[in-house]
Amino acid sequence: VPSWGGEILLRLDAIVPAAAFPRAAPSVREPEALVVVVDGAGPNTGPLVDAALDDAGERDRAGVVESAHGRAVMPPVPGSNQTLLHAAVARVLEQNARRRAGARRNLAGALRTARGWLTAAHDGHRVRQILVVTDGIGVADGGPRLAAEVLAARHAGVQVLAVAAPDGLSPE
Repeated sequence: VPSWGGEILLRLDAIVPAAAFPRAAPSVREPEALVVVVDGAGPNTGPLVDAALDDAGERDRAGVVESAHGRAVMPPVPGSNQTLLHAAVARVLEQNARRRAGARRNLAGALRTARGWLTAAHDGHRVRQILVVTDGIGVADGGPRLAAEVLAARHAGVQVLAVAAPDGLSPE
């Protein structure tokens, strides 16, 4: 027992074969492919991304892209790899928090990377989505390149969804 009186948080992820629970109802939803684009570092960003990733399962694929440079952080992995996915998001949020406030972002490049992953190999995933969790700065910087990337994703059959991280962000 530590004398400092601290607590230890332990998280265990387990993958259980379906055969272990033969009476369990089969999943009724289609496997999904999801790429989360992290475009911010505010206090609401992490919980919103966590909520999006928490229901991902073994048949799903999930990846993480950051908007500061439009680069890949975690290529799509089975959604059951929760520890890896959440650690990737935590790393991006930590880096974003250290970035200077007025730094420009490349949200269009991030969408291009995400779309590339989702269109390269379908892997039987009819539901393909890009979720942008944003504080609005990347959207404001995006301009016509961002609009073109959203349109290219739609033409490729990829849904683009955006969630505003700060409470005061306008709907536009």
